[in-house]
Amino acid sequence: MTVETALVLPFIIFLILGFYHFILIVNLQMEIQSVLDETARDIARYTYIYEEMINLSPKQGKELEGKIEPELKDLLMNGFSSVYALRKIKGELGEEWLDSSCIKGGSKGIRILKENLLEKDDMVDIVLQYFVDIPYLPGEIFSFSCLQRSRIRAWTGLRKEKEDEEEQEEIVFITETGTVFHRSKYCTYLNPAIKETKKYSLETIRNNGGAIYYPCKRCLEGSEPIEEGLSLYITGNGDRYHVTLECSSLKRTIIEVPLSEVEERRPCSKCGGGS
Repeated sequence: MTVETALVLPFIIFLILGFYHFILIVNLQMEIQSVLDETARDIARYTYIYEEMINLSPKQGKELEGKIEPELKDLLMNGFSSVYALRKIKGELGEEWLDSSCIKGGSKGIRILKENLLEKDDMVDIVLQYFVDIPYLPGEIFSFSCLQRSRIRAWTGLRKEKEDEEEQEEIVFITETGTVFHRSKYCTYLNPAIKETKKYSLETIRNNGGAIYYPCKRCLEGSEPIEEGLSLYITGNGDRYHVTLECSSLKRTIIEVPLSEVEERRPCSKCGGGS
C-alpha cells in the first residue's frame, strides 16, 4: 500500500493543483476581458469626437487641447494607438495585481498585437496577448500563449444619405505637405500608430522599411541626454524617435478635398489603390 500510495499520491496532487491553476487562469481571463471590453467601448464612444478633431486646423486643435480631460488627451490628440489602450488596461487592472498574477513578466508581459485600433470599416479591434506560467512545472515549455480580443463598432454619429450620392464627386484626404491623396481617413499614413519603447531598444528595433531610428529634430533638439528608462515614442513608417506624445511630428492635419483638386498628387499605396 505504501508503494501504491507513493506512486498515486503525486498524480492526485498534480491533478488538484492543475484544476486549481485552471480556475485561476479562467478568473484572470474574465477580469482581463471585462477591462478589454470596457476599453474598446470607451474608444468607440470617442470615435466621433476624434473624427471631428482630425479636421481641425493646428490653431483650433491647440485651443481645444487645453479643454480636454487629461485621460483623453493621448487618445484624441494622437489617434487610436495601442499606447493609449495598453495604458488604460494596465491602469484598470492595476500593475501590482498583474505582477502577482500567473502572467509571465507581470504587467510588462502583456502587449497589444495591433498597432492601429480603428479599422477602415469603423470597427474598433483590440487584440491582447500574454503568456501564462504554470508555477509547479518549470521551464519555458510549460508556459503557453493567451489571446483575448474585443471588437466593437465605432460610434461615428448619424450620417445623412444624400439623394444624388452616386453623382457627387468623390472626397479624398490630403495633408498640407504630402505628395499623395488618401481614400480612407483612417489610413495608417494619415494616422501613424504610435508605439512606446525605451532607449536601450533603439539599437535593435527597425521601422517597417528596415531603417534605424534617429532623434527627432523638433522635440529633441538641444535637449539633455536621454535617461535609459525614459519612455520614447516611434511609428512604424517613421525614422525618428520622440520624447513626448505632444511632438508636432507625430500629428497630421487632414484636409478633405474633391478628387479633382488633388492636382499632381498620386494615390496612396495603401488606401488609394495606387502602386
